[in-house]
Amino acid sequence: TGLAAAALAHPGDRATLDEVQEHAWVRDGVRPGNALGSGWVQTGGALAAGLLGHWTGRPRLMQTGLDVLRTQAVTEVWVQTVKVSVDRRRPDGGHYAFPSGHTATTFATAEVLRRDLGWKVGLPMYALGAYVATARMAQNHHYLSDVIAGAAIGLASAHSLRLGHGRHGLRIAPAATRRSLAVALTTGY
Repeated sequence: TGLAAAALAHPGDRATLDEVQEHAWVRDGVRPGNALGSGWVQTGGALAAGLLGHWTGRPRLMQTGLDVLRTQAVTEVWVQTVKVSVDRRRPDGGHYAFPSGHTATTFATAEVLRRDLGWKVGLPMYALGAYVATARMAQNHHYLSDVIAGAAIGLASAHSLRLGHGRHGLRIAPAATRRSLAVALTTGY
């Protein structure tokens, strides 16, 4: 669904980018989103939560941190595989625009937090994801279709870690080599 939305948004990429970049207050106001959406910040936050949960004897916090770490790993495999395969030019002329990795990692984190901690935590994290996506466009790094695809990959990655429960669970994970991309299915984990 997210990739279809990205395809539908593609014809309006340039117009949307121009609209977002037209206002200096938008460009300046969302600038921190570039740092907040980085894999280092997302992964570092997850690692800190996991360690804090371990050290303070809070297993739910530790598990949530571990869930986000695993989701970040899955997200990065998908994002980097698609980026290298597609090699779309960025609005600023650089390589590997599609999909937005910053947006993907932020939405992956948001979905894990929503699933593990509820909407009171998830909703602000989704807002952060939209903020990061806007920052990536405002700073001329991505088009609208790039950030939509990134959000979709992040959400799919978060869902791929846990479909079902207990013996009847299904785990879906990407597997990539230099020449191929596969999907591994495991039941009864």
